[in-house]
Amino acid sequence: MAIATCAVVGAGIAGLSAAEMLRGRGVTVVVLEKSRGVGGRLATRRIVAPSYATGVGDHGAQFFTARSREFRSRVAAWQAAGIVDVWYTQDDVRYRGVGGITAPAKTLASGLDVHLAVRATAARRRDRGREVACEDGRLVAADALVLTPPVPQTLALLDAGGCVLPAPVRAVLAAVAYDPCLAVLAVLEGPSRVPPPGALEAGALDPRLLWIADNHQKGVSPATVTLTLHATPECSRRLWDAANDAVAGELLAAAGEWVGAAVVTAQVHRWRYARPTAVHSAPRLGREVCPPLAFAGDAFAGARVEGAYLSGRIAAEAILDGVGPE
Repeated sequence: MAIATCAVVGAGIAGLSAAEMLRGRGVTVVVLEKSRGVGGRLATRRIVAPSYATGVGDHGAQFFTARSREFRSRVAAWQAAGIVDVWYTQDDVRYRGVGGITAPAKTLASGLDVHLAVRATAARRRDRGREVACEDGRLVAADALVLTPPVPQTLALLDAGGCVLPAPVRAVLAAVAYDPCLAVLAVLEGPSRVPPPGALEAGALDPRLLWIADNHQKGVSPATVTLTLHATPECSRRLWDAANDAVAGELLAAAGEWVGAAVVTAQVHRWRYARPTAVHSAPRLGREVCPPLAFAGDAFAGARVEGAYLSGRIAAEAILDGVGPE
């Protein structure tokens, strides 16, 4: 069938890269995002502390690498435009967003029809196309649909809409699992003890911690020292239902030797689907499921930022070609 319109659920890097490609091929695209900003786990937060300078911190993805030719080319263009820059090199070059890790996502979203703070509740068939029902009552109809939320949320949308997938496809998707991550952003009164370039990984840390970043050294928080702490999956599961003060207190205590200054204020964010425990190949859907439907995200086509970006491109190609991603 000819694809004139497509709805994309999720304005993370996967959804935005899919929408950008579809729009470039003449498809009218609408992107629905439940949050108030684009980027998904490419997330930067501003922390306003009373009587103190505003802190800024990346609290989801901390950096990204570029290994494939396609993504290296895109990152080079972003770097030339001042959107990303090198943070440091450890095995691979690790890139940061200029002003925050959300910078590449904001660039991809420029010019797209993105609707923020719109929560999709069901995805269903409609005549010869697809329809997405939203919490605010709107119905978004399109010829095709790309779903990019974490896979358990994607399956919930399809179930709510009565969409039945072929059994092998359902089995592949149902097997996708994720580790959670508790993140703490802490604004400090003075310098931290995190050594340059402002990053410490699990091997150097307390067993409860996966990561510490100094966003001031990183160039994200120019006015204040703002730390990002990520808990390990095991610690995140143990503390998941604890009060925010308890979470922040324990993780800051675990990071004590690296903090180095009094904490002005701290915030907690819970990433329920922080990282896929394994990367799967997305099932072929174009000829098995009609109207066209495709999936994207960092559980497909390779993990992390690069994998999510590439999975969005693959999903867009699937919609355009009528053949789902392999």
